[in-house]
Amino acid sequence: MSAGERKTGQVCMLALMTCCRKQHVSIALDDFGSGFASLLHLRDFPFDELKIDCGFAR
Repeated sequence: MSAGERKTGQVCMLALMTCCRKQHVSIALDDFGSGFASLLHLRDFPFDELKIDCGFAR
């Protein structure tokens, strides 16, 4: 996946999350620290809740 494709995906995801939040839907990031999710996701996306993987907290 190119950087441009990744950015397009992020823009689409942010738009979808924003639309959901306007409908009063809470958004959680589950299993943070277990794989793909990074600190950039916390900065770039409007999560209401963060669920940390137990392996990350050790």
